Amino acid sequence: MTLPSLGEGAFIVGLREMIRDHLLGKMPDPSGELAQRDLQELLVIYGNWRGRYMAVRPRQVHESRELQASSKRSKHIPALHAIRTEIETGQDMMPRLSRRVRDAYVPEGERPHPPYRRDRDLLLADWGIYHLHLGTKKCKSGGDDVLLAYFTRHDAFLIDIRVHRDNWASVSLMKIVVRNWPGNGAVLEARSGIGLEDGTISDSDRLAYRQAGVTMPLEIDGKVYLPAAGQTCSGTPMAVTEHANVLMHRLRELDSRFTEDLRWLDGCFGCERQSLPEQPDWRPYVHEEQYGALEWQTHCFVPFGPLTP
Repeated sequence: MTLPSLGEGAFIVGLREMIRDHLLGKMPDPSGELAQRDLQELLVIYGNWRGRYMAVRPRQVHESRELQASSKRSKHIPALHAIRTEIETGQDMMPRLSRRVRDAYVPEGERPHPPYRRDRDLLLADWGIYHLHLGTKKCKSGGDDVLLAYFTRHDAFLIDIRVHRDNWASVSLMKIVVRNWPGNGAVLEARSGIGLEDGTISDSDRLAYRQAGVTMPLEIDGKVYLPAAGQTCSGTPMAVTEHANVLMHRLRELDSRFTEDLRWLDGCFGCERQSLPEQPDWRPYVHEEQYGALEWQTHCFVPFGPLTP
């Protein structure tokens, strides 16, 4: 690919357009509406979509005591064994995810009321919990049961098997997480909170709050917990919006740097065993979900940051 050689004041303009083209090129959008969105909106839509696919890497598997004692576990032993193997060996879990993960964006004219949208996963956005289908396209076993699980970089925490259309806002789900793995990063204990004013919020009310884009704290065993994730009012992960804000601020900061000194990037040259050309030719570039600058003569890439959290 040939990149434009940009003069003074044009680098960040070019980088913004390159990021935008990258996002639009990755996301399916038959409606064409995404092309009308500004860059910050696209970053949120893209981050939400990408976040529904878990990173492919080997992880250590942990099962909750409740899952081990569940009658559903004995019913799905072959599927659970297969899932454990897939996780431990770092296989792509895409076949076990909902078909809706392919939908990056729902056109405005197709959005139902109430706002149940196939481009949102409210359980994932709110509490960071995935649901894995026990059956796959190749193996249809599993029925309506799904495995709820929480993933970190190196670990997978298998929480429970629940019915697909069950109320996943139920406090019983998070009780399992808190009582089995209080320090795994899924929840944060509110150090200043000693209880909720009204501890009688029903599970149906919690579901209504979630669908309205409200993240509710939980009181479990006399302690108050908040999600480490948390959703926005639009049903996307809070971390995605925060990252988009940081990225846009970073672009404005970089714009100021280039305005003050077009050659400031020369001092950031970090390629091993390579020397900087006498006349460096820096061009905006996106590489493996990182945005940054490419020195055209040496093909050395200097990343400025990731496109997603």
